Amino acid sequence: DLNYRALPSMNGAIRGQTGRGTFTITEVSNRWGNLKSGKGWIWLGNPSYCTIGETVDDKKFNPYPVEITGCSKLNIRRGPGTNYGTNGVITSGVFTIVEEKGGSGAFNGWGKLKSGAGWISLDYTKKI
Repeated sequence: DLNYRALPSMNGAIRGQTGRGTFTITEVSNRWGNLKSGKGWIWLGNPSYCTIGETVDDKKFNPYPVEITGCSKLNIRRGPGTNYGTNGVITSGVFTIVEEKGGSGAFNGWGKLKSGAGWISLDYTKKI
């Protein structure tokens, strides 16, 4: 059972538990999902408790530039998560993100590089 909360935060009051099942999320905020039922927000960030299935996005993704911050070498992954192998590393520069996905090992999700080289953790980037 997942707790659902009044706000998209661990500080939000617990309103109840979901029970097991499949749920529709209408909004995502900092890895919290707002239940379509209107009952509250559930934490989407732990794949041991919550698996994200099919997603539908009616908004077109707008690519954006980022620069690397907070680390000297950032792994490029073959997929969105630390459970994917690496394709190399980047150390500095400006890179264009063309897609975002959640995945293990990154609190802020993963960004797909325009070059096609792979995915980088958005935890170590800053939008420009």
